[in-house]
Amino acid sequence: MLFAAASAAVTPGVASAEPYDWQPPEVTFSAGNDSLTAIINNPNDRGYCYAGIGVDGSVHIFGEDHDAAWPAGGETFEVTHEGLAPGVYNVHSFCALNETESYERSEPRFDDVRVGPAPAEPTFWDVIGRSFGS
Repeated sequence: MLFAAASAAVTPGVASAEPYDWQPPEVTFSAGNDSLTAIINNPNDRGYCYAGIGVDGSVHIFGEDHDAAWPAGGETFEVTHEGLAPGVYNVHSFCALNETESYERSEPRFDDVRVGPAPAEPTFWDVIGRSFGS
């Protein structure tokens, strides 16, 4: 599997309460120019862990396009989502009995991850030029 040279900037946001004794997944991201790789670890002794990424107004589960085997209790899985436009993506992840379980699952974890290069900061001269119509 090809890893990108750039690492993703991640802002973790794990909720504090863990219903039903489920722990959220431990997720590490690595981003390239048009891809995002997630290494998902299931710290629980049962169930599965998932990561989903918001693309074009809908959520896509990592690996949904190639029959991914999500990590079962105690396992780790690596999956890449490709074909992404540069930008910041919201990724959420959780662990549960199965993918559609809504009652017995961990609190979701939310991360903001940049894919591709960060946009260049405007210079002083760019700002001055715009303010005078250049």
